[in-house]
Amino acid sequence: MCGCAFGGRKGRGARGMHRRLMPHTLQRINDEFSRRILHSGCIETCDVLSGENGRSPNPPRLRMHYNKKSFGLLRRMIDIVNADAAPAQTLKAP
Repeated sequence: MCGCAFGGRKGRGARGMHRRLMPHTLQRINDEFSRRILHSGCIETCDVLSGENGRSPNPPRLRMHYNKKSFGLLRRMIDIVNADAAPAQTLKAP
């Protein structure tokens, strides 16, 4: 698997989603965008990060080491994530 990019450091972060991303969509966004919009590593899903004390693991998050330069490509990636045809999954707190 790809190297992790943990939240709380400059340029690194996680963004919540309304449902889990389908594996083929995660692979697609990595294939199309990871070399172009990341400093290093890959785009991956994650639950609560260490700096999110007490927060629910839902919604799932995307974690990456974003380069903070390629805003247009990031927007295209977000459009692909939003168009993900995955059926909505019920997300329950543990």
